[in-house]
Amino acid sequence: MVQNRNCWNLRDLGGLTGAGGRRIRRGQVFRAAAPFRAAADDIRPPLADLHLVRIFDMRTDMERARHADTALDLGNLPVWRRDYAASSADLRGHLAAGRGEDLREGMLEAYRRLPVEQAPAVSAILSSLARDEMPILFHCAVGKDRTGAVAALLLTLLGVSREQIFEDYLLTNLLEDRIRSSLLRHPLLQLDRAVEAATWTALSIADPCYLDAMFAALDDDFGGVTGYLDDVLGIEEAARDRIRGHLLD
Repeated sequence: MVQNRNCWNLRDLGGLTGAGGRRIRRGQVFRAAAPFRAAADDIRPPLADLHLVRIFDMRTDMERARHADTALDLGNLPVWRRDYAASSADLRGHLAAGRGEDLREGMLEAYRRLPVEQAPAVSAILSSLARDEMPILFHCAVGKDRTGAVAALLLTLLGVSREQIFEDYLLTNLLEDRIRSSLLRHPLLQLDRAVEAATWTALSIADPCYLDAMFAALDDDFGGVTGYLDDVLGIEEAARDRIRGHLLD
């Protein structure tokens, strides 16, 4: 995991073992929290060193308005984004909805919906990889839920074991305090700093049960990740083979 003050939860998906025992190529696919939080001088070094050809920004309209990416200055690097008003992974919305176990149930339901909600982003990312347009970086606000779901879907396509997928997902918990602090600073929230611990735990951690809920919903609704890729995204086997060929050594 690469860290700096304004570019955090950044990591390379390379090195994990995929289909046929082949490893994912390093330096090709990165996941992160939103990296556009301060001056360009703070942001440029870690991102410039990645030699990216495209960034995929999965934040909502409101999230982008709060933390615009105008500080990013890496030439003509294209940034994919889409206009949408709300996400089931919006932690601010969950805070407004309840506390403790209610929030945990809300997060479980959010993960059940994420693959369909984020289908445009998943499709754009996989299409870029199928065209061998790499290296890329994809991110949401804190790099935990939307980003974690997309990473899990991609790694499944590449034949990575469920155990390794969960290990990557859970690395975000090294930054739980950072995520909690980010929520407390949210300008649209009037938060009691003594909010009960169960609330923060439900929102700020990467919980294996959340990812389990996503995979279970995909099994129920589409017969698994492959069915989702076929039925929802239209990413056919030929394109999936190209992605594996581009990313697996």
